[in-house]
Amino acid sequence: MLRLNLCLAILLGARAIGAPIDFTTGIISGVRLVQGPFNLQEGAYLDSPLIQLAEARPYTAQIVPTGSDEKSESLVRLVGNRNFSQSSAVVTGAGALEVGTRNDLRVVGLHSAFSRWYTTIKNNTDDEIDFDFFFSILPGEVTLLGGRDQHTAHLRAEAFIDYQLLSPKEDDPGAYDETKGRLFDYFIDFDDFNKSHDIETHSPNASVLCINTTLTNRCTSLAFDGKVNLPTIPGRGELTVFYDMFAHMNVFRNEKGAIVQLGDPTDLTGGPVGRFVQRSGNDTVPEPASILLVGSGAFFAVMLRRRCTNRSRVSRAAHLG
Repeated sequence: MLRLNLCLAILLGARAIGAPIDFTTGIISGVRLVQGPFNLQEGAYLDSPLIQLAEARPYTAQIVPTGSDEKSESLVRLVGNRNFSQSSAVVTGAGALEVGTRNDLRVVGLHSAFSRWYTTIKNNTDDEIDFDFFFSILPGEVTLLGGRDQHTAHLRAEAFIDYQLLSPKEDDPGAYDETKGRLFDYFIDFDDFNKSHDIETHSPNASVLCINTTLTNRCTSLAFDGKVNLPTIPGRGELTVFYDMFAHMNVFRNEKGAIVQLGDPTDLTGGPVGRFVQRSGNDTVPEPASILLVGSGAFFAVMLRRRCTNRSRVSRAAHLG
């Protein structure tokens, strides 16, 4: 009886002592539309022009439950029909991102949209931990409407994943060594403003088809399912994974329009989610799930409950014997 009460007390106190691994997720989005006399913006601030996202991440982000469907969404448009001129972005706590911009008014203008998601994994044990990150990018499009002239536009859609790892210093308790880098990059780019040749480019991992006519220059991409091996998290260390997506268009001539998007952000739903999976000896693909938090407090509690149940059965068997 004493042993059963002890197990119950440990289970009830599991949340208080903290999980072996802590997950903290933040999300943020922002859009901007500059066209004629209009300068519209929603969400996080965007400098103009936005050719690429800044490396610095202040992350005054909305903290949400990891794997949740809570979202940050931003949308601006000039007129009621969002297909005419708009910028939109959405990101959820489950790592589902979409971005897009449209300029069907065919007036000189700048459009930008971005979604940012990050999760910090804190290792509260003395053992090393390894995770893989699985993610999906919906079909994309980079299209110039109205045909190309010299110095017409710069259009770009991109998704990338970076990391920051904090490793405890053995000779300096409380201090950390910091390492960071890029784990994944994916883009489609049209640029005849800065280039005279090779104006349509894309990353090697993007399956892109470009069709050019006198009226359009269109590049479309297939959906992409990816996996990155995350750096090993040392005991008492901390890893932050940054997943970013943005769409940018800068149209320099009237009577020219454009579409730049990854996914279909006009519906603002978020698309496929991402997930963490603890890496083991067999590198198998996991079953679909939002985010698998292997090693979480729930996992710890389940294992402890099994251990306590087994002890109880042994105790009862000994008593009956």
